[in-house]
This record gives sequence, structure tokens and C-alpha cells, in this order.
Amino acid sequence: MKVINYAELKSLDGNCGKVKESFSDNIALARVEMKKGISTAHYHNKTTEYYVIISGNGLLKVKSPSGKLSDVNLETGTVVRVDIGEIHQTNNLDSLVIEAITIPAWTFEDEIESKENLF
Repeated sequence: MKVINYAELKSLDGNCGKVKESFSDNIALARVEMKKGISTAHYHNKTTEYYVIISGNGLLKVKSPSGKLSDVNLETGTVVRVDIGEIHQTNNLDSLVIEAITIPAWTFEDEIESKENLF
């Protein structure tokens, strides 16, 4: 067993905002305090991401490998799965805090910036 207190974890500057990563074995768990505005569109070749919205609100745009574009309103309590190969981008409207669960664990090498802007 392992117990983590987020208040004691150091914040790292990530592409989307401040990140506090706790468990990062085969499954990673990270608290992300999103920057205001629009994040960089990206996708993953190996990682599936699950977002649990802790607080705030925003809009997530997701484009499937087949080209289907979906909009998801992000608000407290929303849970979203972003699959491998799906381009995704977030517009943080109001202090969005996300608990991100990634399987397998997220890596810098697997975050591929998209040439396409979804907003």
C-alpha cells in the first residue's frame, strides 16, 4: 500500500498547467490544474487517458482517428475517456482541476503534438 497527500507533492509545469503526479507504475494518477485558455492539441500512441473533473469548467474537443469531432462540456463530476490516437484539446474556462488516470503510465515521449488545432 502507498498513501499520497497532494498538499505535500511538488508541482511540475506541464503542457496543460501545474501537474502533481503521484502513482506512476503501469497506471499513472496525476492532479492537473489547467492553465486558463486553450491547451495544445495532442494525441497518444500508447496511452488511454481518463479525466475526472474535480472542479471548474471547460470544453474538451476530441477528434477520432476516423475524423469524427466531439465536444464534451467539462464540469465537476464529469468523467471522460480519451482513447489511443484521438486528438484532444481543452479550453479551460474557469480554474479547471482534473484528476488524470493514464493506462499505461503517461510519458513525455507519448504526448505527440498535433498540427491541427481543434478550436
